[in-house]
Formats: sequence, structure tokens, C-alpha cells
Amino acid sequence: MENDVVIHGLLRRRSEIAGEILHLDGQVEKLRADLKHLDAALKVMGYVNEDAFPVRKACTSGLFHRKELGRLVVGHLRSSTDGLQARDIALAISRDKGWETDDQRFQKALTDKVSRALSKMKVSGRADYENAQSGCVWRLL
Repeated sequence: MENDVVIHGLLRRRSEIAGEILHLDGQVEKLRADLKHLDAALKVMGYVNEDAFPVRKACTSGLFHRKELGRLVVGHLRSSTDGLQARDIALAISRDKGWETDDQRFQKALTDKVSRALSKMKVSGRADYENAQSGCVWRLL
């Protein structure tokens, strides 16, 4: 066959990647065991601090379809005559989507996403903000 060389090369590269994954999995397991033993030693020594344990970053990628976040932001800004803050828009979007609104990490990440969308709208001349005592209030132009 004319593709034998290509297939052989792809299979060889696949084997290399699979081997590397196995090697890294072994390292991850060793590090997890080390971390578990260190946590146990800290606990035995009487050290209890929640800050010593890593906090997972809230994942907000893949939550919206293309251009959906911008449309939702514009929709909420249109419905408000007084303007809205980014966190209020994020809370409203969470309620609309049926997501939990009491997860502070997630809400912070979503608010950051909304803030970036609002900044893009400001650059394109579609929205602007004014500084208020409680933060930036955004309005459509």
C-alpha cells in the first residue's frame, strides 16, 4: 500500500505518546502519595489550615455557544434602564441558565467573563460605563 510509511510513522508516534502518558501517570501517582503523606504528617502535628490545600479554579470554558454571552449581556442591559454592574449581569445569567448562584468561585469567574465581554463592547462602541460608589455601572449606547 502507498500509505504504509505514513501509517507506520503515525503508529510509532502514537506508541511514543502512550509511553509518555504512562510515565507521567506514574509520576502523578507518586506525587499524590507524597502529598497525602505530607498532609497526614501535618495533621498529626496538629496543623489544620484550609489554605494549605489547593483551591480548584472554577472552569467556565465551554459554558456558552459562540456569541451567546454577548447576546445575553446585551439582553440584560436592554432590560435595565438604570444600567447594571458586571456581577449583577453574571447573577442574572446564572439564574436564566438555572445555575447555582451561591457558588462564589464560579460567580467570580463568570463575572470576569462578563467583564471581558463588556470591555469588548466598550471598545466597539456598543456600551460604556460610569463609575459609581459601588462600582462600574454599564449601559448600552
